[in-house]
Amino acid sequence: MNRPIKFRVYSKRLKVYIDYYTIGFSKSGELQYLSDKHGAGPVFAGDYIVEQYTGLKDRDGKEIYEGDIIEEDIEVGDDDIDGEYRYQVVWDEETLCWSLSPNYSAIHKDQWETNLSREVIGNIHENKELLDGSN
Repeated sequence: MNRPIKFRVYSKRLKVYIDYYTIGFSKSGELQYLSDKHGAGPVFAGDYIVEQYTGLKDRDGKEIYEGDIIEEDIEVGDDDIDGEYRYQVVWDEETLCWSLSPNYSAIHKDQWETNLSREVIGNIHENKELLDGSN
């Protein structure tokens, strides 16, 4: 899959996503520095959460990032299955692919594109309550 490598950064201290110009990682993959309009500097990795773009978009064309909360409407004619379901987008270290959690397997691009009901409704940092009581 050919996709842009993009990230977004959530500040735990400010409790918002922040704009940045460049981002740097150590060889072990830990956040090492960010630069913003004030310049570059070392950061405390524990102060930020870096989330990667999955390469997928929701039904409205919105880019989907790690940490997003996805809602999908399933209608197959079975009252036990039909309904709205919500999941968090996560990276699965075991399968080495993006997954929807809880209780969902890997996100495969061809399967994603055939389900046109999936929509980003929030993210795990600002809208965690959206997952409460989800299927």
